[in-house]
Amino acid sequence: MRKIFDRLKYKFDNMMSRGTTSMIPMLFLVTMVAVVIVAIFAYYFANQDGVTFGALVWSSLMKTLASSNINSDVGTPLYIALMLVSTVVGIFVTSILIGLISTSFQVKLDSLQRGKSKVIVSNHTLILGWGDNIITVIKELIEANANQKKPVIVILGEIEMPDMYEELKNRIPSFKNTRIICRSGDTTEVNDLQMCSIEKAKSIIITKEDDSETVKTLLAIQSTDFDETSGHISAIFKDRNNLDVAKIVSKEQLEPFYLGDTISKIIAQTSLQPGLSTIYTEFLDFSGDEIYFYNDESIVGKKFVETLHMFNTSCVLGIVKGNQIYLNPLDNPIIEEEDKLIVLSEDDDTMVITNGSKVIEENISIEKAVRERNIINVLMIGDNHKSAIIIKEFDKYLKEKSHVKLLVNSEEQKKRVTGMSNLKYINFDVEIGDTTSRSNLQKLMNENFDRVIILSNETTLPSKRDSETLMTLLHLRDIAEKSNKDVSIVSEITNVKNASIVERAKVDDFIVSSDIGSLMLAQLSENRYLNNIYMDLFDNKGSKIFMKPASDYVLLDKEINFYTVVESAVQKNEIAIGYKIKSLSESKDNNYGIVLNPNKSDNFTFTEEDRVIVITYD
Repeated sequence: MRKIFDRLKYKFDNMMSRGTTSMIPMLFLVTMVAVVIVAIFAYYFANQDGVTFGALVWSSLMKTLASSNINSDVGTPLYIALMLVSTVVGIFVTSILIGLISTSFQVKLDSLQRGKSKVIVSNHTLILGWGDNIITVIKELIEANANQKKPVIVILGEIEMPDMYEELKNRIPSFKNTRIICRSGDTTEVNDLQMCSIEKAKSIIITKEDDSETVKTLLAIQSTDFDETSGHISAIFKDRNNLDVAKIVSKEQLEPFYLGDTISKIIAQTSLQPGLSTIYTEFLDFSGDEIYFYNDESIVGKKFVETLHMFNTSCVLGIVKGNQIYLNPLDNPIIEEEDKLIVLSEDDDTMVITNGSKVIEENISIEKAVRERNIINVLMIGDNHKSAIIIKEFDKYLKEKSHVKLLVNSEEQKKRVTGMSNLKYINFDVEIGDTTSRSNLQKLMNENFDRVIILSNETTLPSKRDSETLMTLLHLRDIAEKSNKDVSIVSEITNVKNASIVERAKVDDFIVSSDIGSLMLAQLSENRYLNNIYMDLFDNKGSKIFMKPASDYVLLDKEINFYTVVESAVQKNEIAIGYKIKSLSESKDNNYGIVLNPNKSDNFTFTEEDRVIVITYD
C-alpha cells in the first residue's frame, strides 16, 4: 500500500512540475470524475422524481461551473447535499484554475520583462554584449540610420532588459527613426543568439571587454545559421596575439582590429600635428562626413586626377581596383567599369557630379615647398600597453637625434619599455617618479620639451585614471603658462564622460581611447571594407593625413575657392581634403578650426598660420 501511495505521489509531483499545461487537463479530469460520482449517488439514492442519469450529470456539472445555481434546487436533504458537493468541487477547481492562469500570465510577463521572447526582424544590426562603449556605438548607428527606412538595432546583453532601456533613455536623447530592441541573455548561448534572429542580421557587433569572451561569442555564432552571405562581424581585441585565433574561428565573417595599435598611432601622430585627433574623429564619426564608395558610368574612362574636380560637395580620396585600395594613387590610373572611387561626403546621396561649377584660379597656385624635419624632444608621462608602440611610431617619424623621455611610477613599468630595441633615430630614456607630482613635472619641463603626451596609467585603478591624468594636465598647463613655454600637450582619456572636463583644462588634443574604438566598431558594422582604408591612413608606410602651411598652396590674404587649393595640391601629388583656421583652434563650436570636405565653390582667405589638410606620401 505504501509503495502504491509513493508511486501515485511521484506521478502527481511529475505532473505538477510540468506547469500550467499539464495542470489544466488534470483539473478537468478531476471535475468530470466528481460530477459523475455525484450524479451516480443522486441517481441511485436521491432520485425522488425519476430524473434520467444524463440530466443528473448535467445538473451536477452546472453546479460545479456556477455555484449560484444551487439556490434553485429542491429535493431531499441527500440530493441537496450532493449538489453542494458539486458546488464545493467547482469552487475548489475554479480557485486553482484562476491561480494557475494568473501565475502563467505572471511568468510570461516576467519572461518578457527579462527579455526572453523571440525577436522577429530582419536586416538588423545585432550588438552582443553590454559594456561602457555601447552608448557611443548606438549613437553612431542612430546617426548612420537617419536616412534609412525602418532601421532596427537588437541588443543582447547580460543585464536585465528594463535596466538596458533605462540607461539608453537616460543617455541618448532621441532614437530618431531607429527602433531599438533589447534582450537579456548570454552571448555564448546559441539559443539566446537565435532568439535575436541572428541568421537575418546584416551585421554583428561584439562589445565584450575581454578577448576570451569575444572568442567564445564567435564560437557560439558558428553554431547558428549566420554566415558571410548574411553579413559580417566587427570586434575589438585588446591583445594582438588573439587576432589570429579569432580569424581562424570566424573565417571570412570577422572584421577584427587591434585597438592598441590604432590608438597608439593616433596619439603619436597627433602629438606631432596638433588638431589631427579632430580630423580622425571626423572620419570616424557619422555626424559629420563619412567615407563612401562611388561607381557610375560617368567616371569610366577618366583619369583619377580628373575626378578630384568633379564633385563640388564631396572629396575624392582614392580608388578601389578589384580587392585593392589605393589612397592618392600616384600613377593616376584610368578608371575602369568595375572600379570604385573612395569619397568623403556628408551622406551617400550628396555624392553628386557638378562639373560645370569648377573655377580654378591658376594664377595664385604656387610651387611645392620643401622642408626638413626638425629635431623634436617629446615627454611621455604615464605608462600602459601603448607606450612601446608610441615610441616605435616616433622612431618612424622623427628626425635623427630626437629625444623621447618617459616618466613612470614604478621600476616594473620602467623594465617593460627599457628592453626595446631597433630604435634607429631617436634617443630614449626612462625616469621613475610620481606622475602627478608638481616638483617632478617642474623639473622635467625645465628640459625644454616640444611635445608632451599624458598616458593613462595602467597601474592606477580604472575609476581614478582620468582623474590622475587631469591632475597631471593641470600642473603642466600651469607650469607652461607661468614659464611662457609654448608646448603642445596631448592627453589620453579612458572614459568619454570625462571629455568635457578635460576640454576645460585647455588641452591641445585629447584622445578618448574607448570612444575611438566605439566609432570604428560602428563604422565597420556599416561597411567592413573601411578597415583597410583606416589602416592605410594610420600607417606611416601608406598615404597619411598632413596639415601643411596654406602658403605652400596658395597666396595668402587673397580670396580663393577650394577648387584652386585642390588643383595646387594635385600639382604636388597630393589630395586636399580640407583646412584648419588657426584663429578658431580653441573654439569647440567651430570644430577647433577644422573644416573637412568644404564646398569647393565657396570663397575664403588664408592667413600665415592657417593649414591645408592633405593626403600625401610625404
